[in-house]
Amino acid sequence: MKERWIEYLVTTFAQKFRDRKLPRVAIDCAYGSGADIARAVLERLGFDFMLFNTKHDGENINKSTEKINTDEFDLVFEFDGDADRCVVRGIQGDVIIAQLAVWLKVEMLVSTILFNSGTERWLNENGVRLARTQVGDRFIAKELEKLKSFGTSSIGGEPSGHVIFQDVFHSGDGLLTALMICAMYCDVGLRDDVSLYPSVKLNIKTFAKHEYEEYRAIIRQSGTEDVVRIIVEGKDQVVCDDILSSLYVRRIK
Repeated sequence: MKERWIEYLVTTFAQKFRDRKLPRVAIDCAYGSGADIARAVLERLGFDFMLFNTKHDGENINKSTEKINTDEFDLVFEFDGDADRCVVRGIQGDVIIAQLAVWLKVEMLVSTILFNSGTERWLNENGVRLARTQVGDRFIAKELEKLKSFGTSSIGGEPSGHVIFQDVFHSGDGLLTALMICAMYCDVGLRDDVSLYPSVKLNIKTFAKHEYEEYRAIIRQSGTEDVVRIIVEGKDQVVCDDILSSLYVRRIK
């Protein structure tokens, strides 16, 4: 199976890279499963490359301990442990996916509710529409299938680096994504005019389930007012009040 995938990627991209000046690339393999296939494919395609964090013994998976001097490379990619995700170091995931969609001249980009609204405006200005789904590649894949049945050209991806090029392969693969980005780089380069709205994020630590098995918290945007509603319910009023107070304090902080 591994040899067949290597052969498929080499065959798919050999023509795209023929007579091209290839970028010098680095890949942080996150001590995962992607190093061997990446090495085989990049060597056969003629890339000048270096791989980092390649030992996949399960101890340091999804970690990065080796330092990469980004000035030495045109592109630095980062895989996750099972190598189905790929991001470009220093570039927001939304921005890369948007550039791929415009470069490929698809009609629609399918992403999630986390996709940046500023980048969505840039997409629209460049002739690509955005469809949003719940977070998760399975929801993106389902929407892509629907669009395909309508004859709508599309790609899909999450800002976290899981990208699906449905005309090439039915699910996400980190090396496939890296090669597509390299092909775009050879063809048109990376654009610096992609809009990206500032965003802020707050993580609220949840409560241990075994301690609050009969309680639940609901946080939602009101449909009638400009407020976010927090509702806590459970068997004891005092505990409900404590949970609500704790959520509120953590939100203020």
